[in-house]
Amino acid sequence: MARPKVGCQPIIFGGHDEYGLAGMLRAMADAGYDGVEMGPPRSPEAKDELRRLLDEHGLEVLGSHTGYERLDRLEANLRFLGDFGASLLMISGTGDRAAGAASYAAAAGVLNDCGRRAAEAGVTLCYHNHSWEFHDAFDEGCGMDILLRELDPACAKLCVDVYWIYDGGRDPAAFLEQWKDRVAVVHLKDRKNDTFCEVGQGELDFKAIFEVLGPLGLPWVVTEQDRTDKDPAVSIKMSRDYLREAIGI
Repeated sequence: MARPKVGCQPIIFGGHDEYGLAGMLRAMADAGYDGVEMGPPRSPEAKDELRRLLDEHGLEVLGSHTGYERLDRLEANLRFLGDFGASLLMISGTGDRAAGAASYAAAAGVLNDCGRRAAEAGVTLCYHNHSWEFHDAFDEGCGMDILLRELDPACAKLCVDVYWIYDGGRDPAAFLEQWKDRVAVVHLKDRKNDTFCEVGQGELDFKAIFEVLGPLGLPWVVTEQDRTDKDPAVSIKMSRDYLREAIGI
């Protein structure tokens, strides 16, 4: 299996202001991560500080994650990714789901357009799923069916979140196998007792997931544990250790 780099999504540090940017990046480096997924800094000074800290800890920016409702900041994200040599832009959400199937089709059109603009900047736009895309059912199929039908693979790839695939009632490994030609990156998280837990500590079959991922040669996989009842540094290390010891990456 080609070894992807392993990144960390810092959502798990939400509410832990004691870490700060420096402490968070130090914890990721100490746990053995290669990079971080994050958005643009708010000022030139913060950008310089981020670059300094990444160099200090031997980390890369792998990509940025934003919401559909914040696509007005697309160009800022593309400039940031270009400045830091990153090439993945994750987008989640489809706008007003109350509009039904039409909202998914309309969102796909917007994402296709954004994906073309991203590609011109050397960035791959990736749609990040949650579980609602599977739960929202229409005559045309579920929301994810509509997105997969309407998204142009040349413009928009997939950031497959295996936890939310599972929560949506699907088998993550089977979903990845079916859509492997459209997968650009994967978010790894696990579930136990109906909530988030460290990768390898819950119900998901990561060995089956990586049987599919191995031949794809993805450049990055990313741990993303939304919440933890532990110190976040402990949780991210548990996930990283599992991937190293059980999966071999």
